[in-house]
Amino acid sequence: MEIPSVQSSLPGNTNDGLSNVAQNVLGKDDFLQLLVTQLRYQDPLSPIQNGEFIAQLAQFSSLEGIQSMNDKLGVSINTDLLMAQSISNSMITSLIGKEVQIQTDQFKMADGEVSLGFMADTTAVSARVEIFDETGALVFSENVAGVEAGNNSFVWDGTSVTGEKISSGNFRVEVELLDGNDQSSTALTYLQGEVSAIKYVSDGALIEVNGELHNVGDVLEVRIKG
Repeated sequence: MEIPSVQSSLPGNTNDGLSNVAQNVLGKDDFLQLLVTQLRYQDPLSPIQNGEFIAQLAQFSSLEGIQSMNDKLGVSINTDLLMAQSISNSMITSLIGKEVQIQTDQFKMADGEVSLGFMADTTAVSARVEIFDETGALVFSENVAGVEAGNNSFVWDGTSVTGEKISSGNFRVEVELLDGNDQSSTALTYLQGEVSAIKYVSDGALIEVNGELHNVGDVLEVRIKG
C-alpha cells in the first residue's frame, strides 16, 4: 500500500500552510458567524436546546466583553505611558545647569581635566586609582591612603604616568580598594560634571555631560551648581 507523502497532502506550499494556521484565530465576528450557521443548518427534528443556545450566547457575550475590555485597557495604558513620558521629559529639563554624578567607568577628556569619584562601602586602608586609554594602555596610576566610607572625589588633570599632559581622549577608570585584612574589592566609579543639554530619543532621554551622552537612569546624585 502506497503512503502519500506529507508534501502532496498539503494544499499549496508549506509557507502558505503556516500562514493559514497563524491566521486561524477566532474573533467575536467569527464566533457569531459560526453560531448563525449552526442555527441555519440545525436538524429540524433535533433543534438546539434552549440551555445549549443560551450557553453559546453567554460565551459570545463574554468574548465580546473581554475583547472590549482589552481594547479599553490598551488605550488606557498608552495614555498613561504618554502622560508619564511627558512628565518625565519636563522634569529632566530641570537638570540642565545642575551638577550630577553619573555611574560609569568611561569618560571623555575634553578640556584638560575631569572630575571623577568612587564609592566605598566602608573605610579602606587605601585605594589604587588607574586610568586607561581607549587602547587599554595604562596612562595614570595613584595610591590614595585612608579612604573614608561613602563618596570620594578626585580631579585628574591629564598628567600621565610619564609626566606628559593629556588634553583629550576617551578613557576608562578603575578603583581597587584594600581593607585592613588585605582583602581587595572593586569600587563603583562615577563621573561628575554639569548637565549641558538634553537629547530625546525613541526610548527616553539622554543627558549631556562633558560632551558625552548618558542615560538618566545612571544619575546617582544631583546638586545645584555653586
